Amino acid sequence: MVQDSLLDCLSNHKSCSTLESTLLPSFAIDVGPLDGSREPLLVENDGTLLGSYVTLNYCWGSPQTLQLVRSSKEGLKECTALDSLPQTLKDAVIITRRLGQQYLWVDALCILQDDNEAKQEEISRMSQIYKNSVFTIQAASSNSVAQGFLHTRKAPSIPPCKLLFSRDTEGHESYVYARVPTYTKVVGDAPTNSRAWLLIYASDQVYFACRQSVKREDGMWGPSYGGPTISPRHYRTLRPNLFNQGGLSASEMREETLAAWYTGISLFYTYRSITDSRD
Repeated sequence: MVQDSLLDCLSNHKSCSTLESTLLPSFAIDVGPLDGSREPLLVENDGTLLGSYVTLNYCWGSPQTLQLVRSSKEGLKECTALDSLPQTLKDAVIITRRLGQQYLWVDALCILQDDNEAKQEEISRMSQIYKNSVFTIQAASSNSVAQGFLHTRKAPSIPPCKLLFSRDTEGHESYVYARVPTYTKVVGDAPTNSRAWLLIYASDQVYFACRQSVKREDGMWGPSYGGPTISPRHYRTLRPNLFNQGGLSASEMREETLAAWYTGISLFYTYRSITDSRD
């Protein structure tokens, strides 16, 4: 799903970035080949190294035992063994390899932690570091760097609700399955919203979000402003009979009105708690 979504974005979304090379951050992890024949290693950029890279957004949870400090820099440049990494960082290396990318930026290993001047300088660049990355992996389901995010996800606590969508004159019926939306609850971190692509490993499923759309593992999708579901721009195609009610044609229904209705229902109403589920 992720590879197909990335390819579709690159091929068809004019508002999204391309895979053009950019100046790498001061430090980056060279993740090594997909087959794991070489261990990852830390690369220090002298200001001339270009390429594309992936960033990781995650929770530390507790102090990390493996960090970039002056005493560990040379050793990390020789080898940053995969087995030495906490699980979230290890998972990020695996995903970066599988998606054909060479470099990964992780704050703990790519910011010199015991040099305050260098640290503050890198922190001031973080918005650009995230913005220039080809995509960001968001480990949304992990509270600690030790937890990881590549694990079997549990089924939704509230099962999808089967709803009658339409019935033709011959009695043939079609249905939609509604479920509790989670995307807008998962994506709320402003620094990570500025880049072109966001790959989110949430507790329920994987989401791929770009500037134009959101796709998710269960097959639902939608525009980025409204979360992963059917959007107003497609509703007139799915339910054209709706626009003939009350003497209104599709051309008379303004897109802004539909968008406002959709946003109000999907973002504000569906998240509200109901004491009695039958309501």
